[in-house]
Amino acid sequence: MAIGNTFGATSFCSYGAYWITFSLISTFDTPNATKDIPDPVCQNETLMGLFMLAWFIFTTLMLLCTLKSSLAMFSLFFFLDMNYLLLGVAHIQCSSYGGIPIAVQKAGGAFGILAAFSAWYNAFAGIYNLNNGFFIVPLGHFPWSPAVHIYRAKAKEV
Repeated sequence: MAIGNTFGATSFCSYGAYWITFSLISTFDTPNATKDIPDPVCQNETLMGLFMLAWFIFTTLMLLCTLKSSLAMFSLFFFLDMNYLLLGVAHIQCSSYGGIPIAVQKAGGAFGILAAFSAWYNAFAGIYNLNNGFFIVPLGHFPWSPAVHIYRAKAKEV
């Protein structure tokens, strides 16, 4: 935030709060919060599904903010968004099916793994630059991103 990266500060703080809240929801038993649901097995699953869908909405907003960034950053938030959507749907479907649909949960997990690989790639691209490496890791800038305009301006000078 001190260097003007509002997006980075918002996303890091928010997803840090996500993991704290996720651990609290997973740790504490909340039977009174969902006593209207007929199936006691799926009480916490429905809460977790609503929690995941709330983070799906937030991640969609963050995804829209990456459209002027790079394909690598966009793919990270896209995979994370699909992860939250599919896991949220899987948890909410527990009350309808009596259990979490394994196929939907596995699909959400696969998107979570893709999000992790994309996050590692983005982190490596941010750390490995010409100061401590031999090449620049390609990020795949969108044609409308400001970085492309800088490259085009430099190309016209040459």
